Amino acid sequence: MNFKRRIYLASVLVLGLLPAASAQALKASHGPATKVARAPKTSSQVVARVNGVPVTQEALERETRRIFPSYSMHGGVPEQYASDIRKKALNNLIDQELAYQEAIRQNLQIPAAEWNARLREIRADYKSDAEFEAAIRKLFGTRAAFEKQLRHDMLLDRIWLLEVKYKAPVSEADVRLYYERNRAQFVQPESVVLQTISTLFPAGATPTQKQATRKRAETILPRAQAARNYEEFGILAEKFSEDPWRVMMGDRKFLHRNAATPELLIAFSMKPGETSGIIESPDGYVILRVNQHVPQKQMSFAEVQSSIRAALEKERLAKRAKSFHESLRKAAKIEVL
Repeated sequence: MNFKRRIYLASVLVLGLLPAASAQALKASHGPATKVARAPKTSSQVVARVNGVPVTQEALERETRRIFPSYSMHGGVPEQYASDIRKKALNNLIDQELAYQEAIRQNLQIPAAEWNARLREIRADYKSDAEFEAAIRKLFGTRAAFEKQLRHDMLLDRIWLLEVKYKAPVSEADVRLYYERNRAQFVQPESVVLQTISTLFPAGATPTQKQATRKRAETILPRAQAARNYEEFGILAEKFSEDPWRVMMGDRKFLHRNAATPELLIAFSMKPGETSGIIESPDGYVILRVNQHVPQKQMSFAEVQSSIRAALEKERLAKRAKSFHESLRKAAKIEVL
């Protein structure tokens, strides 16, 4: 996996932890404009202690920036969001520290082969060993400091796998049982594929303006009804239509019956290739062409099993992660300063 796209499991999927600091810093340093870019230093003031281990203002600032990507654009977090985002950032840091402490308590180790593979993965994003080592020195000071942070990140990966992912499995039987119990969720509704040509009322239209809008539709209608195919109708839509779909040849793709506005329901009684008359809508007048009619369909297990699995995995991982964090917090001494 390319290092530039690498995001560690512990930070992405469930735990809500910081991005892996060792990789994140080197990633930020590697770019065409500048090889190394250090984040501005912030205060080392302690904002919390987790079983005696300090959480610094610097770490809180970093996590706040991660949660609120527009930090730099706004010059910080808008006042109305500041309290909630700070609380979320601090809770993330506390959960991260507790997870790391649990990894140490369980005496988890990083196998040499895995360690070396991770180093090679990160190193591969640099042109030379010298460039790689220079980035490490610039960002971490020493190779030892970099490796300490990397080991920390990898232990978070490992504790997440052991305590969350492996304890929240989703089997084939689970997926199939969900499908059988919830078949109604997997009914593809009746739909039509249609194109439209619209003439729209101006804002606050008077009766005279509405009549003029109708006349524009009446001049278009014979040509629309004479269109023999998708392309011919689409060319008219591009030329005359005033709705947002004109740039796509009037093509609205699939319209489900339960999502159709009242004026569009007539499309479900039309045959493929048929063009409607002028239909009044709250915004003006519309001419429809139906290109395909798709009846309601019960989707098969094969069609939906991957989406069911993804949803079940997400739900179970979130539930297991919450339980894991809560159990760690119950046994911890947490001081928010």
